[in-house]
Amino acid sequence: MSSTLIVLAVICAANPFRVAACAPASVDTRRQAVVVATASTLLAVGLMALLSDPILDLLNVSGSSSRIAAGVAVLIVGIRDLFVQPPSPEPALTGRLAGIMPMAFPTLFTPALVILAISAASARGVVAAFGIIGAVILLVGLIVAANVRGTYWRAAAVGSAGVVIGTLLTLNGVTAI
Repeated sequence: MSSTLIVLAVICAANPFRVAACAPASVDTRRQAVVVATASTLLAVGLMALLSDPILDLLNVSGSSSRIAAGVAVLIVGIRDLFVQPPSPEPALTGRLAGIMPMAFPTLFTPALVILAISAASARGVVAAFGIIGAVILLVGLIVAANVRGTYWRAAAVGSAGVVIGTLLTLNGVTAI
């Protein structure tokens, strides 16, 4: 699994325009929420990457099979982003806690991102995978903090890329068997 494929898959799984759609409207609250969402997502991704080998061993899944699963998950998230409106910021927790619900969970830290973290750590190593995925999560946080509007069409454009990237990631896993 190449670094480029991981970066593109994470961008599609953590669709910044979908996350921006559920961010608070107030600029100060938005920035606080983005910091909380980014930090909690980085912590969760780091934990998943760190536990990738024990998780795969427990489930008796190979690295190539985890790539196929990650590809299918990104493909499904891409299809969802094509047809489903981004979530609204209401109802949500208030203030900083809006970074937890709905920004970090379930919008930014999706099952696709979990599977990507596990698969990438298995293929590239924990440090490399966390570095790549962490950098993309920080980039997504910066995009959302910059008060970029999260519209359906922008989220759908990233979703269409997710369909392509998910297919490529699945094929990458199949060829690695």
